[in-house]
Amino acid sequence: MYIRFDSARHGELVAHLDHALSGIAMEIDLLDREASRLRGDWHGSAREAYDRTHTAGAALLEELERGLRGARDFASATAERFVATERAVRALWRR
Repeated sequence: MYIRFDSARHGELVAHLDHALSGIAMEIDLLDREASRLRGDWHGSAREAYDRTHTAGAALLEELERGLRGARDFASATAERFVATERAVRALWRR
């Protein structure tokens, strides 16, 4: 039996997670700028409803971003461990 870690494919996973994080950050910024521009036109209960919805939505997006960031960080750390393990196993077989 042979188990092999494909660092290139794993690197692609980390790159995709980074790309997703960048995209989410850009969309959050775009939405915040547009909402800030429009918010000045809202008054009373409309503004209060927007504030509640925006706060709830922003919290969910931040939670998603934290989750993706954690997955990316875990994947990066895992790659380092896989490489170290593969080196250690190869060293054992060379003895």
